[in-house]
This record gives sequence, C-alpha cells and structure tokens, in this order.
Amino acid sequence: MSPEAFQRYKEVVGQISVDFQWIEELLKIVISSGYEAIRRTAPAKIKFKRTRSNLEKDSLGKLITKYEELYVNDVLIKELRSLASERNYCAHQSFILTLEEQTSEELLARMSIRFEAVRARSRACVKTLMTETRDFATLLEEPIEAVTNRHSPESSGETL
Repeated sequence: MSPEAFQRYKEVVGQISVDFQWIEELLKIVISSGYEAIRRTAPAKIKFKRTRSNLEKDSLGKLITKYEELYVNDVLIKELRSLASERNYCAHQSFILTLEEQTSEELLARMSIRFEAVRARSRACVKTLMTETRDFATLLEEPIEAVTNRHSPESSGETL
C-alpha cells in the first residue's frame, strides 16, 4: 500500500471539486450578466424579472441549460455537458471507496490519471468563462446605445 497514491487521488479530486465550484459560480455571473443586458435593452413595456437570485440553487445541469438559452458558445456548452457527469461522480461518489480500493495503487493511479484529464478540461472551461465574464463587464459599462446596437437585428443580420 502506498499512502502517496491515495493522497494524490484525494488532491486531484479536491482540485476538480474547486474547479466545478468555479464553473458554477462563473456560469451564474455570466448568466446574470446576460439578464442585465436584456433588462437594459428591453423596451419599457417588457418586464424582465430574472436575476442572480433566481440562479442560486440551480444545479450545474440547470445552469448549463440557462446558459445555452442566452449564449451561442456551442463548443463550451458541449464540453460543460460532457463534464457534468464527471462532476456528479466527483461530488457524490469519488470518496466512497472500499478499503481495498483505497489501498490499490493501480486503481488509484488509474483514477488519478482520469481525474487529471478531467481537471485539464475543467480548467479550460473556467478560463473560457472567466474571459466571458470580463467581456460582459466591458459590455455592461458601455453606453446603452452601443449595447442595443450590438444586439439589434440590423447589426446581426437576424430577425427577432
């Protein structure tokens, strides 16, 4: 038995758990920024009441769905959906190991490698969401006319 193997496993699972907390928090920030952009650009007769508080208890899956309703980053959405099952495993099952599993260097090494690959993917999502957060901070500081023009059908070629 190698205590180092179990220690490495615990560390990587802990790191992934933190990454997923960041992903959930950043999704809430980006989604609520989208809500704010909608609120600022909606005509006066449109009532839009969604806020950050509506997101607080949402699961990762619900946050991804709400993000998908607002944004067109299909690559990120696909990756987040792919990672959701890994997040659920880490959050709910990763430390439910038998004594035999906790002392199996082969199993722990294999699981650590798997989770390190997941961590590389989760870190990439964190970085993308951080960039989107900065982009929205810039967007929301612009004059409302600039925001309205950017989202108008004329500027995008789309119809509402």
